Amino acid sequence: MRISHATIYGLTLLAASLAHAAEPDVCNGGDNGDRLESRYFIDLCRKGVKSLEALDAAVREGFGPYEGDASAEAWPEKGEMQLKRIRTEVREDQQQADASGEAKLASRLGELDQRLGAAVGKLSTLSSLGELSGQNAPGNFAELQPSFWRVNTDPNATRGELAVKYLQDENCLNAQRGDTRCDAVYAGATKIADHTYAAAEVVGHLHLPLRRQFRTEATRRTAAWNSYLYDTQFQYWWELAFNRYLEERCPKGLNAYVAPLISKKCQQRSVDSLQNEIGFREPPDYKASLLHPDLGVMYLDDEPKGDRFKPAVIVQALGYEWWDWKDGKIENRRGVSLVVSAADNARTKELGYGLQLRWNGFAFAVTDHDGKLAVTLNLDLAKYIGSASPKYAEALKLPLEFEQ
Repeated sequence: MRISHATIYGLTLLAASLAHAAEPDVCNGGDNGDRLESRYFIDLCRKGVKSLEALDAAVREGFGPYEGDASAEAWPEKGEMQLKRIRTEVREDQQQADASGEAKLASRLGELDQRLGAAVGKLSTLSSLGELSGQNAPGNFAELQPSFWRVNTDPNATRGELAVKYLQDENCLNAQRGDTRCDAVYAGATKIADHTYAAAEVVGHLHLPLRRQFRTEATRRTAAWNSYLYDTQFQYWWELAFNRYLEERCPKGLNAYVAPLISKKCQQRSVDSLQNEIGFREPPDYKASLLHPDLGVMYLDDEPKGDRFKPAVIVQALGYEWWDWKDGKIENRRGVSLVVSAADNARTKELGYGLQLRWNGFAFAVTDHDGKLAVTLNLDLAKYIGSASPKYAEALKLPLEFEQ
C-alpha cells in the first residue's frame, strides 16, 4: 500500500503535537510551591516573565555602568536609593492589600517593608563596599548579603520566605493552577517574591565590585603560584614537603633564624578558633633547598690538560633561595647553599664540599676536593627536566595553595 507524502506529513504533525501536549509545563506545572520555585530558579521561566525583566532593567539603570573605583565609591548611595524605591513600592502594595481586605497579604508585605528598612539602615552605615566581604560581614551586614534576599520556597526558612509563607497562610501552597481563589493568592505571593527578587538584584550589584576584585586577586595569585613553581629552582617532592613544614612552623623553626638574614619574614598565618587557616595562601618569597641534585660543568685545574672541564653532579645539601615579586612575577633570584659535588677525577678526590651562590638561573659553586679547589657552573638543568611534567607539579601545588 502506498502512503502519500501528504499523509506522512500529516502524521508527523500529529505526532509532534501529541508529544508537545505530553510534555510537562516546566514553568506552570505542579502546585503553587513548584510554580513559585520555577519562576525564579529556572532561567527559561524567569526570562519569560516581562515584569522580572523590567525589574532587572530598573536596577541596572539605577546603578549605571561599572566604572571601577568610581562605581565602588558611588554605588553604596545608589544602592540605598534603589532599596528605598523598592520599599516605596512595597508600601503601595501593602496599602492596596489593606484597602482590599487582604489582611494576610498586607501583613507579609509589612514584614518585607521592615526588612528593607533594616537593609537601608545598614547600607547608610557602610563606609566602603569592602566591608561587605570582611570576615564579620555575614553577621554585621546580614541584610546586605545576596543570600538574605534569595527567594526561598521553604516555609520554614528565615530569609526570603515571605511569599511562600503567604501561600501557606492561605492554604494555597499545594493548590494546582486553576483554583480561582488560590490563583489570586498566588498572584499576591508573586508580588512579595518580585520585591524580594528586586532587592536581591540590588544587593547583588553592590557585591559586583567585590567579585571583580576577587577575580583579579585570584588571577594574580594563580600567576604568582605558577611563577613560584616554574620560575624558581625546581622543587623535588621532598623539598615541597620540607618547605611546607618550615612554613607551618613559623614564627619558630629554621625559617625564623634564616628569614631576617635575607630580609624576609617568618610569620604565623591567620587561623580561626579551630586553628584552620583563614583566607587564601599567598606564595612565599623564599624557600629552602634540601638534598637537591643537579648537573653542572666543573673546572679543576689540578686535572690533566684536556680533562679539566668535565660534567659533575652537584647536590645542595641545604640552602635557601629568595627573590622579589613584581606584578605577580619573580625577579632577582638569589641563593646560597652548602653543596657536595662529585666528578670522575683522575688525580683528585671525586667528592668535594663547599658553597654555591645563585643569581637568577645560574649557580656558581666552589668545592674543596682534598685541598684542591674546583669551580662548578650549575645551569639549572633539573628545572627543565622537572617542568616536563606540569600535571605532577600542579598536583604538588594544591596542598600549598589551599587549606581544607
